[in-house]
Amino acid sequence: MVTAKGVGTASISAFVTIEGKTLSDSYPVKVMPNLTLSNITVDGKKISGFKPEVHGYSYLMASSSSAAPKVQATQAGNEITVGIEQAGSVPGTTLITLTDNITGEKSEYAVSFGLKSVSDEFNGKSIGKQWSWIRENAANWSLIKSLGSMVITSQKGDIQGASNNAENILLQPANTDWTIESKLVFSGKPIKPNQQGGLIVYQDDDNYVKLVYGNAQKGFRGSEELIELVVENHGSQYSAANIKTLGLIKDNYAIVLKLEKKGSNYTAYYSIGGKDFKLLGSTETVLSDIKTGLIACDGVTMGRSLFPEMMDTQNKKEEPKFEIICDYFHIVNTGIK
Repeated sequence: MVTAKGVGTASISAFVTIEGKTLSDSYPVKVMPNLTLSNITVDGKKISGFKPEVHGYSYLMASSSSAAPKVQATQAGNEITVGIEQAGSVPGTTLITLTDNITGEKSEYAVSFGLKSVSDEFNGKSIGKQWSWIRENAANWSLIKSLGSMVITSQKGDIQGASNNAENILLQPANTDWTIESKLVFSGKPIKPNQQGGLIVYQDDDNYVKLVYGNAQKGFRGSEELIELVVENHGSQYSAANIKTLGLIKDNYAIVLKLEKKGSNYTAYYSIGGKDFKLLGSTETVLSDIKTGLIACDGVTMGRSLFPEMMDTQNKKEEPKFEIICDYFHIVNTGIK
């Protein structure tokens, strides 16, 4: 019987000697630190509906101000250091970091302050004031190529891992809870490994959530055509949920994507041809100073894939351009008031 006395790791070793020969084995036992908060206050008031297991809270503010509300927090566990990086303005995010003094393990809470976002039908000849570009390449986006739509032509690049060179990421502030719905028509199938297009929730190039239709590379086995919910945290990307689209998407390649954010939870849905939405999946991640919008990129091949060589698909013919045609981008903000 082992009784935990505190946070840390112990190793239990067993030895047996028979006829002069000794064999052994060991078993690690780890006592996890309590890296949760017992309380968060905003300008001295407790957060409504606070739960220690929920790591994200969003406030929908009436207007911007020079200074964001002040956040205080109380840890639940012992031997825990709490660091608070206050938001400097609205929109902005206060980030609370808990660090265990024994193991060094960390956890984060985010309290975000944001304003109402702006939906767009893309009927104008120029983008609205709410939008901004990451690495804009004006030659590869258009509001007149398909009237009433935003067209983004994908180019070589990605934000997976250390690549961080994808062009024409279209963003607007969305530092609250919200529901986004957007109709996207694709020019065709994504044929290159990691070629993709869809919605993005963006902190920076190393921290984001994406809901995309793309060609996901699967090691040396080649790639698969998927609708995928993707997360990158501190430069490490993983797939939170996906569905294979072979035979699912029809000839016009029209998909309606819906993404819901509540605190640190993101839930993804998709609809083919405007029919009922299907649940794709959900994920938990803490992002700060959030913006959201559209992404389209050709991707970066991670390592060498044997699949194209095996299928003899490598040739000198010019490949068709991969484009996303966004008919509308609708966003409805929610949050604590």
